[in-house]
Amino acid sequence: MGRRELLHAHGTQEFTRSGPIEIPAGVSRVVARGHDQIHGYGGQAMIVTLETGETEAVQQGAELQPFDE
Repeated sequence: MGRRELLHAHGTQEFTRSGPIEIPAGVSRVVARGHDQIHGYGGQAMIVTLETGETEAVQQGAELQPFDE
């Protein structure tokens, strides 16, 4: 749905600024996952329930994996 490109490294500090990403009606959960040009995808993805803000950490490894409901 969207990607937020950072212009410089942010290290281990939480990143709080972002541009808007439109989420289609009817979508109740989204996946957020870190990626950089040197290391690729991070091993952990976060599933966010939009209505409640609840998060669930899912270990993924370096390759993209599907998510089961």
